[in-house]
Amino acid sequence: MVIFEILRIFAIMRMKKDPKTKTLTSIIKKYGTVPIKSSEYLEGTIRITSYKHYQFRSAVNVEFRGKVCSPRNSTWYSFKDLERLSKIKTYRFIRRHILKDLNLRLTVFDARISFPQQIERLKWVE
Repeated sequence: MVIFEILRIFAIMRMKKDPKTKTLTSIIKKYGTVPIKSSEYLEGTIRITSYKHYQFRSAVNVEFRGKVCSPRNSTWYSFKDLERLSKIKTYRFIRRHILKDLNLRLTVFDARISFPQQIERLKWVE
């Protein structure tokens, strides 16, 4: 009985692979570059590299190109300064602040993410 319960849970969490999701993924990859406008702490663009739709939630992978401003001392940091910063705190900060712009673009494609945790991978590139 326990084995069947575990298999049922894994079946629920599997990614959907229907034709609508495949089409949506290819369109989002093509038109998924978003300029950041809603945050005063970020400058640059976001590029959606992949979109995944599970049964109860969606997830995206994102590339960030730009600069981050520290809210404490108003200093702008680029990708080269990443070794001086806490990587975990910086990526968490970026996830929180790009969520609104990302949601605006995904709403056009009839997709939505609600929480920063649904941004599975964030890659900061030069």
